[in-house]
Amino acid sequence: MAEFYGADLSYIHDDGHTAYVRNAAPFLLETLRRSNITEGTVVDLGCGSGRWTKDLSVAGYQAVGIDVSREMLKLARKQAPKAKYVAGSMWSTPFPSCVAVTSIGECLNYRSTARERKKLRPLFQRVFRALEPGGLFIFDLHTLRGSRKKIVQQKHRVAEGWAVLVDLEKDPQRRLLTRQITFFRRHGANYRRQEETHYLELYERQEIAEALRSVGFRIRSLRSYGDQPLFPNLAAFLARKLPSA
Repeated sequence: MAEFYGADLSYIHDDGHTAYVRNAAPFLLETLRRSNITEGTVVDLGCGSGRWTKDLSVAGYQAVGIDVSREMLKLARKQAPKAKYVAGSMWSTPFPSCVAVTSIGECLNYRSTARERKKLRPLFQRVFRALEPGGLFIFDLHTLRGSRKKIVQQKHRVAEGWAVLVDLEKDPQRRLLTRQITFFRRHGANYRRQEETHYLELYERQEIAEALRSVGFRIRSLRSYGDQPLFPNLAAFLARKLPSA
């Protein structure tokens, strides 16, 4: 894609689409504490505008955010200046040694083109190697759960200073969710119109679980992030690297 979360869409996402991760944060922090993870480095894959890395920093962790969008990272550095940020793909950027890895809000589903395919197992292996014994990997993924028929929908949202229109196509046969996004942001007396197309690869819940187990994780499915329900058709996992690993 020519651009992925440019300046205007990054602003819109931060302004109107971060409630999910903000509401999940108390559960995530409590989960770390209950696992006796009270300090150390936590890596967030697809950190976006830094709402979660900010909470991690405030709680005393050394947050490391990885995101492919440099515009998102500009916002993240303002949100949480104590965190460290890396511009790059989570599929190839090296992970530092850490006590936990998170990826909240279907970030692992994104691919660069409609034809690209991503294999989960190599990513899970890299996460496993980076984690200290006893470390956690908490994430969610959009799945193929539900109807196997092609679904076409239109959605829109309007707020002060911006609007978003989304043409969505879910194609289970191609294991692909396509979002054609048209968005408007006010600049002075006028609105600037732009477009982006996002591609999300869809996975079977069972193949996610099998890939996690195959690299050595002990896993538990999550039905919610505490009081925050999962987005429709998402599967969330809490995966642990055993202390003896």
